[in-house]
Amino acid sequence: MAIVLAPIWVAILFFWVLLIPVFAVPFGALPYLLTAPPILLWAFSKNGPQPGQAAVLGLITNLGIWLLVYQLTAAGAPLLTEFVGKPDAINSYFVLGCLVAPAWGYFAAVIYRWLEPKSMT
Repeated sequence: MAIVLAPIWVAILFFWVLLIPVFAVPFGALPYLLTAPPILLWAFSKNGPQPGQAAVLGLITNLGIWLLVYQLTAAGAPLLTEFVGKPDAINSYFVLGCLVAPAWGYFAAVIYRWLEPKSMT
C-alpha cells in the first residue's frame, strides 16, 4: 500500500512545481510498479524502511531502466521504439524520472514506516 500511495502523495504535495509530479504519475506508473515493489521490499526487509536509502534506490533504479531502454531503442528494437519513442523522448522522460523517482522511494519508506504495526511492549 505504501508503494502505491507514494506517487500520489508526491503529486499532491508538490503539484505546484509546474505540475511535474502530477504528470509523472501516468508516465512513470508502469516502470515504477514493475520495479519498486521487489526492490523496496527487499531493502525494507534488510534494513527496515530507510527513507534516504529508498530515495537512492529509486534514483539508481530509474537510471538502470533508462540505460536498458536507451540501449534497446538505440539498437532498434522495433516494438520498444514504437512504444517509447525516439532516444530524445526517452531522455526527457528519464530526466524527469531522476527528479521524481527518489521522491517516490523516499515517501514509500515514510508511508511504510507510518503503516507498520507498532509494538505494544
